[in-house]
Amino acid sequence: MALLLLTLLVPLWLLRALLALIGTSRIFDGVELVGLHRRPFTRWAFAGPLPGRDLAALFNILRGDLAFAGPRSLTPAEAATVPVEANIRFRVRPGLFSPYQLHCRTGIAHDPEFRVDEDFIERLSVRSSLGLVVRSLIAGLLGGGERPTPPMLDFFGVPITNTTMDEAVAWIAERASPVAGSNHPGAARHPSLSK
Repeated sequence: MALLLLTLLVPLWLLRALLALIGTSRIFDGVELVGLHRRPFTRWAFAGPLPGRDLAALFNILRGDLAFAGPRSLTPAEAATVPVEANIRFRVRPGLFSPYQLHCRTGIAHDPEFRVDEDFIERLSVRSSLGLVVRSLIAGLLGGGERPTPPMLDFFGVPITNTTMDEAVAWIAERASPVAGSNHPGAARHPSLSK
C-alpha cells in the first residue's frame, strides 16, 4: 500500500523535495527513534517547515520501520522510561498515525499513553487501523494541533466531569466503600448506614 501511495504521490513528493532543497539546502531531516522490538531507526521527514513533511515517512513504511497505524514512535530517552507493563507497544511497529495522538488532538480526557496503545494493539485489525488513519486525517484537516483537555463536558445541559477511567473507577470505589457511606446525608435516617 505504501508503494502504491508513493507511486501515486510521486509528483507531490518531487515538488516537496524540491521545495525542501531550495528552502534549506537539504532534502531530508531525520530523527532517531525506537521501533519494533526496541530496534532503532531513522524516521525521515522533508526538510523545512512547509506542509507535507511527513510524506517522506512513506519510505519508513516501505522499509518496515513504521506502519500506517500503531503506537507513537518514541525517542530513545522516552523508550528507556516505558514501564514494564507497557512493553506490549514494542511488539508492533510504531505508526505514522497513533491512537494516543488522535486522543490528544480531539481534546478528550484520555488514559495514560500505554493504556491507549495497549487497547489499540489488543484490537488490532485492518479495520481498526484504517479507522484510525481516516479519523486522524479528518482531525488533522479540521483541527490543527493538540487541544487542551477541558475539565468539564456539557451534554445537552448536563455537566459531566471529564476524567480518565482510572479516576472514574477510584471515585466509584470511594463512594461504594462502607466508610464513605457513613458520610452520606441520609446516613442518620438509615441505621445500617451509620455504623
